Amino acid sequence: MGKRKGFIDDRKAQMFILEVLTTGLLIIAAINFITALPTPSEKSNLFLYKWSVQGEDALRSLENMPSTDPDFLSRLDQGICSDLSVVIEQLNNSLSQSLSFNLLLVNQTSHITLYKLGIPNQSNIARAYQTTYLTGGYCKNLSDHTDLNEWTELHEGVYEISLVIWFEVRGGGN
Repeated sequence: MGKRKGFIDDRKAQMFILEVLTTGLLIIAAINFITALPTPSEKSNLFLYKWSVQGEDALRSLENMPSTDPDFLSRLDQGICSDLSVVIEQLNNSLSQSLSFNLLLVNQTSHITLYKLGIPNQSNIARAYQTTYLTGGYCKNLSDHTDLNEWTELHEGVYEISLVIWFEVRGGGN
């Protein structure tokens, strides 16, 4: 009986040592994994997030403003379908003057450029989105550069408004 008890104690000790070794190896593997991850660059992407939030706030405030025209559900709908200058003015007032933006309207069948200030550097752009229900109408489409007076008919339905924001000082005339 004495031998049996010693045998059980030896197995417990062996299991304990095996558990300690396994835990140690897991800790070493975790440290190696963490140190192998690339470190964030000095140029943080926090500013992109900030621009995106500012853009979403501006679009959301337009969506929440009541329309002055009973044919539209919100000031955003009215601006897109009737008078885009209302939307552009709100965006100009809401975003820093050091930021430029393009405004796009997208649904399943169309991709319309409503307002275009330029072509952004693709590495440092932020995007803000607002989904809205448009009651229809016509909007100026700047997607086709050959005809800047092209108007596109909007059908009633759900559209996504996409705001592309990048760092470039806007001119005083915009």
